[in-house]
Amino acid sequence: MTGRGYDVYWIAVDPTLQGKGLGKKLMACVEEGACRETDGCILRIETSGREEYASQRIFYVRCGFEEVGRIKDFYREEDDLVTFVKRRNS
Repeated sequence: MTGRGYDVYWIAVDPTLQGKGLGKKLMACVEEGACRETDGCILRIETSGREEYASQRIFYVRCGFEEVGRIKDFYREEDDLVTFVKRRNS
């Protein structure tokens, strides 16, 4: 329901293939597809703040996303909701 905002729900690479740049290529394809029809786009990702999700959060930052919000204990005690955003011009 937005003119140029998109939510990225899942991006996954088989653990045996991780570390080869495939995730970054997938994310680039998502960005290209989202921004193709508009004059730029805003991509949003929500993830867990738990320690076992640290590598995913690092991945998003390496892809150019910025952490813009955190809701403490959102999912459950000690499990924050972390929101990342990336703005892209066409």
